[in-house]
Amino acid sequence: MSSTELIRIALLIFVIRVSATTDTATTPSQLWTLEDWTTEPEDITEVSRTSTSSNTTAISTVSEDGIGQDRDTLASWVWNPIQWTWVLILQLLFAIIGIIGNFLVLMVLFKRRKYCRTTDTLIAALATADFLTSVFLIPVPRHERIPDTWAGYAYCKIIYPNFPMWVCITSSIYTLMAIAIERFVAVVFPLYFSRTLTRRTVSIWVIIIWIASFLSGLRGIILFRVNKQTNRCIITYRNDTEKIAYGCFVFAIRIVIPTLTMLITQTIIAVTLHRQSTRFLNGSNDNNNQATFHVTAKNRILKLMLIVILIYVLCWSPNQIAFLGYNLGLVPTSYRYSSLNSIFTLLGFFNSCANPIIYTARHPEFRKAIKALFFSGTIKPHSLFSHGDAETSVTTLRKSEAQED
Repeated sequence: MSSTELIRIALLIFVIRVSATTDTATTPSQLWTLEDWTTEPEDITEVSRTSTSSNTTAISTVSEDGIGQDRDTLASWVWNPIQWTWVLILQLLFAIIGIIGNFLVLMVLFKRRKYCRTTDTLIAALATADFLTSVFLIPVPRHERIPDTWAGYAYCKIIYPNFPMWVCITSSIYTLMAIAIERFVAVVFPLYFSRTLTRRTVSIWVIIIWIASFLSGLRGIILFRVNKQTNRCIITYRNDTEKIAYGCFVFAIRIVIPTLTMLITQTIIAVTLHRQSTRFLNGSNDNNNQATFHVTAKNRILKLMLIVILIYVLCWSPNQIAFLGYNLGLVPTSYRYSSLNSIFTLLGFFNSCANPIIYTARHPEFRKAIKALFFSGTIKPHSLFSHGDAETSVTTLRKSEAQED
């Protein structure tokens, strides 16, 4: 075999190897989706051979689609356009309904601010939290690649996990729990309610709720960071114990504590109101009739609040139970991209726009207030959601004590 033939064979082998390498590099690999990963993916940084001519080392990073990128390219922001699937369309619809509905609630209460009581203040705080949640529900483009800079880290820790939205959701949940506690005090301890539980006290409750909601989400901020190999956001746990602990913590603060508190308070309220109704059932004089009327009025408001609480439990429980199961390892990773997860998530988002619909359907005074808002009707000089609680609760208690004597 001549030297010329050897050279031809060597060149042929070289061309075949280069072609195979090029085909491998340009074949898209499976896309990594961040929510699937709780730990950092395998290191895919490749160091090219040192060039003898320039005596420098060129470093290229292979992205998740298998295409080599230089560091100048990775330092830029790359965004994916919004793909309007049925999930995002419903999410946008819920956001619009929530923004409009909760804004109307706030406008109605603002026009009646002179007559607002403690319950009205808490309803306004609930509407504010749901209004902001609805704003953050509006779909935005997702990142494809982000730079490994302070701006990229800020995006991964705040924007990507939608930290502001979850702060608002947690605030909404605990404001609802505060309403249940306030109703409990008004019905069971009316004297304490009339003397101590003022609008200023309730406003302090609201401030504390927002601070606690902010603090409860800080752990999530710590867990998210930028993956330097893929230039994508990831969530990392040091071990499985930390993952399980975080899942249990989130489930406890969003479902267990609020649900148990609201269930206990609503049960005690129902028993107390039943006793009061029984005492005045056979009353024939005007005072007894007036007390019975107030008991009935409070029953109507409490039933309204009970419906709001039940809707919250029904909307958020499936999503949070599945999230807990995912962190415990009982739910497979594939669930996060299933239609069932999309349905459960949308069900939770629906809670932010549900309350104005409930008020309109179940509260005649609210419907009248909405009409007055648009048609300049007369505003009745009384609270919208706690009509005469401070006075009538004490009156009812005194009448009850007089009958027992």
